[in-house]
Amino acid sequence: MATIIAILKVFITVVPTIALIIAIRQQNKPPRRTDGKFKPRIKWQYIAAIAVGVIGVIEVGAEAIKGVYDSAEAARKQSGLESSLNSIKGIETGGDTICYWMLYQFDLKQNAAHSFALIRLGKNPLYDVRIRVYNMDANAEVFQIQRPELDDPADFALMNWHLPASVYYRIYVFARNGSWDQDLILKRSSSDDCWLAATQVKTSDGHVAFKHLDNDFIKKFGQPAWRE
Repeated sequence: MATIIAILKVFITVVPTIALIIAIRQQNKPPRRTDGKFKPRIKWQYIAAIAVGVIGVIEVGAEAIKGVYDSAEAARKQSGLESSLNSIKGIETGGDTICYWMLYQFDLKQNAAHSFALIRLGKNPLYDVRIRVYNMDANAEVFQIQRPELDDPADFALMNWHLPASVYYRIYVFARNGSWDQDLILKRSSSDDCWLAATQVKTSDGHVAFKHLDNDFIKKFGQPAWRE
């Protein structure tokens, strides 16, 4: 683009100069004689004036194109800078990565789950993760866990977690990159030999960032009744 602008500027400078020189030379020559009559020579100054006007329009257009190009280039560089800064921020804080908490290894005879997992959603690790689990039916906090770093896709741990036939948990998650809430509904299903789960994660602005319903949850228990 810079080369094109430079060529146009040279063209704009040279062409009017040549046109004016031709106009002056033509003006000083006598009229031409054709068929016994004098025919005035073409008034090259008019052509020169027109040429100058056209070139002026071209110059204005070239400057406009250059302005658009420069603006687009500046926007591209700004976008690249912001992308790099966001990438660095993601590495340092976790970016837009979240995680959620789930229970596994269900035992219907003991009415219990024997393991839990923290599952990470996103490309960046999470840091300073703190989780508080509340039983919304009992209106009581029932579990806390902390992890200085969560960089694996999932973090599993064994436990012995008693489960009623139906329970509603709310999990509050805090990390270096922010906080979010998770609702987890578990309902016992003897035919599936487990507790079927419905869960969703909401960010601090109320956006549902993740939702999952086990197969047959709706068929057996209907739509989950999410609470405020």
